Amino acid sequence: MAKFKKFTDVSIAKLKQQNARYVVTEGEGLYLEVSPKGLKVWKHLYKVAGKNRWYKLGTYPVMLIAEAREENQRIKRNTDQGRPPVNPVGLNGNSPFIEVYEEWQTKAVSRKGRPWSESYKRNIRQMFKNDVLPYLEGYKIKDVHRTDLQAVLDHVLKRDANSRALQLYRALSRLLNYAAERGYTDTSPMIHMTEVGSQGKKTRFLDAEEIKVFIESLPSADMAQNTAHALELILRTGQRPSEVCGANESELHGDWWVIPKTRTKNGLEQRVPLIETTKGLFGESNEHGLFFPSMGDPKKPIASTVLSKGLRRSLTGQEKVTDKTVTIPIDTPFTPHDLRRTCATHLGKLGFMDEIIGAVLNHKKQSVTGSVYNQHKYDSEKQKALLAWDRKLQKIITGETKGKVVNIK
Repeated sequence: MAKFKKFTDVSIAKLKQQNARYVVTEGEGLYLEVSPKGLKVWKHLYKVAGKNRWYKLGTYPVMLIAEAREENQRIKRNTDQGRPPVNPVGLNGNSPFIEVYEEWQTKAVSRKGRPWSESYKRNIRQMFKNDVLPYLEGYKIKDVHRTDLQAVLDHVLKRDANSRALQLYRALSRLLNYAAERGYTDTSPMIHMTEVGSQGKKTRFLDAEEIKVFIESLPSADMAQNTAHALELILRTGQRPSEVCGANESELHGDWWVIPKTRTKNGLEQRVPLIETTKGLFGESNEHGLFFPSMGDPKKPIASTVLSKGLRRSLTGQEKVTDKTVTIPIDTPFTPHDLRRTCATHLGKLGFMDEIIGAVLNHKKQSVTGSVYNQHKYDSEKQKALLAWDRKLQKIITGETKGKVVNIK
């Protein structure tokens, strides 16, 4: 265990992940724990009956140094007098399950210590609304037993929703670990439960014939024009649906679309070369700079679920059609993310190496020294790849090949 004179952002940044978790301290019972995955958690160390106990204060950098010191002193005033840590918001074992859930989804962070993305929050809320709260909403957090949780998971498994069951198992585990860390329960009731469900590897991509049908059908599909444009952008650029939905005019720089690290899944800036065909799909931005704004709130981008719903309405056999005509005659279902996989798969068929395809998709890659690779290093290769993909798409759609070579700026 190392001891700092005082925690600073610079000294904390120098703390690197190791094979085992470790702690550092500046004294006064304030510790920072670093996990093998690099997550940094503030903790207070106190004694009960002569035994050391830990109390989680928060996660760095969501909880800043000054906030951690203030919270540590608040907790210390109790533990110095032999009293257990007291939660300032007043939640405890008698608190309703739903109140603990609401606090958790507000304060929780990813395993890397970053706040949840809005799309992940929506997914969590949807899962709990449909599959958890109808059964556990009336429970106190202390009364939730593993048999209750198993019943919730079994209900999902009966629908053959194995992937959703696995997601729900993991979300419930994190929620109940959070409750235990905060002292709302003694232990998580999921400790002795076995993980359920499975994460099947997804392999769906569109072949050349399906791509032709898809692009030719989009103008008449049962979806808004900007939804159709967003779907085609995913296919042409290989970027994630949520990142396409949030595209802003401030991110376009000549022949490049630069997605800031605050909007990417892996926290790395992504530079996407733009072909003339691709540029036209952005259209006009609104007064807030968004190309694909939400109809309900023009300050926010559309959710990626809007793209999924648009596809389901338009694909053969995906939803019951009454007064509307199916407008994308493709029988095998696919999702917006499958369009991203389609781009990657066809780049492979065009002869591009996995390393280049990974750069196009903004997959995080570690070098042998552990440092993140330089995205700018692949600018030329990404440009060649997406230009070749544009020419391939043109040939699939019209039988002709064309493409404008653009210079890197």
